[in-house]
Amino acid sequence: MLRITKKVDYAILIMAYLAEHPGQTCSAREIADAFVIPRAVVANLLKVLGNFGLLTSQRGNRGGYRLARQPEAITLAHLVHAVEGEFAFADCAVRATDGSLGICPRSGFCPAEPAIVSVHNRIREILESITVSELAGHIRPLPIRERPVPLAARR
Repeated sequence: MLRITKKVDYAILIMAYLAEHPGQTCSAREIADAFVIPRAVVANLLKVLGNFGLLTSQRGNRGGYRLARQPEAITLAHLVHAVEGEFAFADCAVRATDGSLGICPRSGFCPAEPAIVSVHNRIREILESITVSELAGHIRPLPIRERPVPLAARR
């Protein structure tokens, strides 16, 4: 089954939230609370996205994070790459360190390789065509009254 990871899912929420607050710095706590995501997970993803150049951070009392680029310039492919590494539908579609295609030992003579590489390229094109701006238009934080009570607070 092909699916995005929970980390990419959370990264989408984080980036969409920041896109909806242009020019503002938003704290990890604020973002975590908006989507009921553990703060440690949000803090880790903010660091990863910042290290990848997708976010800027500001320290201090009014510190927080904001997008480093316009949301139209950040794609789902950027998020996948930042959080999970280079997208690879299958080993035959991965670029080796020398730039050649295919790290699979059957690369070059597998009868399925052309079809798999074609699928890989089409999925990559889709990931590259979906922007954070587009994603932000579909994502809304949970209203406070609908947010589940964290397990730790139930005890």
